[in-house]
Amino acid sequence: MSLIKHLALLSLLSWTLEASNKLVPPAGVVERQIEQEYEAKEVDAQKEIPLLEVDIPEKQYEMSGEKVLITGVKFNGNTVVSSRTLRRALKQFVGKESSMKDIHEMCKAVQAKYNERGYFLARAYAPPQELTNGTLTIEIIEGKLGKVEVVGNKYYGEKFIARHFEKYLGKPIDYDQILKALLLLNENSDLHVGAVFKKGADFGTADLVVRVKDHRPIHLMIDHNNYGSDHTSHHRTGTRLDWGNLITYGDTFTLVEVVGSPLSSLNFTNAIYHIPINTSGSAFDVSYLFANFKTDEVDHIKYSGRSHIATARFSQALHRTRKLNTDVFTAFDYKQIQNFGGGFESSFDRLRVLTGGVQIDYIDGWKGRNLLPISGSWGIPKFLGGSSVHDRHSSRVHGGGRFVKLNGGWKRLQKLPLDCFLLLNTQMQYSFDELPLPEQIYIGGPDTVRGYQLAAGIGDHGFYMNLELRVPPPFLRQRKIPWTDTTWGEFVQFVGFVDHGQTFAHGQDILREWGFKEGHKRKKHVHFDRAVLTSAGAGVRLYGPWKIEWSLDVGYPLTDQHRSSETIVYFRVAWKIL
Repeated sequence: MSLIKHLALLSLLSWTLEASNKLVPPAGVVERQIEQEYEAKEVDAQKEIPLLEVDIPEKQYEMSGEKVLITGVKFNGNTVVSSRTLRRALKQFVGKESSMKDIHEMCKAVQAKYNERGYFLARAYAPPQELTNGTLTIEIIEGKLGKVEVVGNKYYGEKFIARHFEKYLGKPIDYDQILKALLLLNENSDLHVGAVFKKGADFGTADLVVRVKDHRPIHLMIDHNNYGSDHTSHHRTGTRLDWGNLITYGDTFTLVEVVGSPLSSLNFTNAIYHIPINTSGSAFDVSYLFANFKTDEVDHIKYSGRSHIATARFSQALHRTRKLNTDVFTAFDYKQIQNFGGGFESSFDRLRVLTGGVQIDYIDGWKGRNLLPISGSWGIPKFLGGSSVHDRHSSRVHGGGRFVKLNGGWKRLQKLPLDCFLLLNTQMQYSFDELPLPEQIYIGGPDTVRGYQLAAGIGDHGFYMNLELRVPPPFLRQRKIPWTDTTWGEFVQFVGFVDHGQTFAHGQDILREWGFKEGHKRKKHVHFDRAVLTSAGAGVRLYGPWKIEWSLDVGYPLTDQHRSSETIVYFRVAWKIL
């Protein structure tokens, strides 16, 4: 789980307006929106597979000759597939008179058995021989990797790229292993590789030529949106810098800075450093996040909050195939989240959270791409100065530093005819304990249920679902925009959506809210209410020109509960400078 996601409802106290009895959107929700804007990556409905070609001429065999009786088969040169397995593949040929054409078919059957296991360069042939007692000898060239040559690289080192294949030198070439190495390389910023196998200098070997297209891995983006809170900053401006190959090839330093309007209302800074550990898909991330906010005067009280979050994260790639990617990860968060009302501290969540999970990326038989994140989090009390089990400074009555929660999701992108695609997104959370507010799930806002204010519903557990259809302009999708190489289908997409979400809590526990009015201490109790939100709407996405992206969503709330207006409009504009 990403660092910013753990910020989850930063400093949320669910303040209540006396006159309207509506929740003031907290700054913690702003951080959730920042996660969506700066961490969530656009996922294509189709997975890009690196090109892997073979440029090795096939040897032709003489197909004429008399038939001979074959009573058995002997294999030479096989190391990765057993002779017993190969004999079973040739069972139909044994005990029959066979021509040279039949023997060639036997060799093809042996090669097919190798291909099933990924050894697609293995070759089998029957050398000239005199059959002894009807036993045919088949020679097998398993196709070992000779040498690796890297061409076309400019910003990534030759040794860095070649190192991903060194462990396979001198071993039979496995397609799945080579493809995994290529896919892992392509996960580096601005690095795109493909490969060609050529006949090696030594007999029975093939050399690998890695063809590289790379760019300087430095990116800078600025954006502006209205995803924020009316009481902190409805409009906000942010920037993200990604600097790859900073210390070593494959690493990335990321810096995110977001400010509100006015500047004093919101400040968000997140620094992340990612470094690969080896060529097998192991990586380590460290990050530090600082955020603070200030509200306008709400019922004669000004609220503020401050967060410090440090995270260490280890991830390991397990599978990289044409259809399946899987990763496991573990992370530890050190969170210090304070809230203030009227200048006095109202809560202080000192959370130490250990998280582990798996991420699955799978393409099914209907050409749908499925993303499934699954994780579990454990709050460790009194660790490194953390909150106690039931801490009197917690933002939640009966809450504290000990909790267990599960998170899961399913995001499916289905490609449709006419360059349309359907997006289905479901995210859910279940907690076994009463959670401090920074760990709760919320619904309402541009990334959950559009058409409602941010965090219109919060709870220990809940879920939300988004169904979204994206359609390019009819009759124009394949036509190019004048003076560009971009088609109208690539430039603009029309969006229609339906969102739904619900939140629940353990019992009717209360949130506590402390503030000061006219010099007197004030405390309010607000009961959890189950929130059920449904909305529908439409929007548009524009990709370009000049590396500028635009998005607009208009959400219509369909349930009266938590409705703040007839429609809510969300917009965002981003400029990718580098």
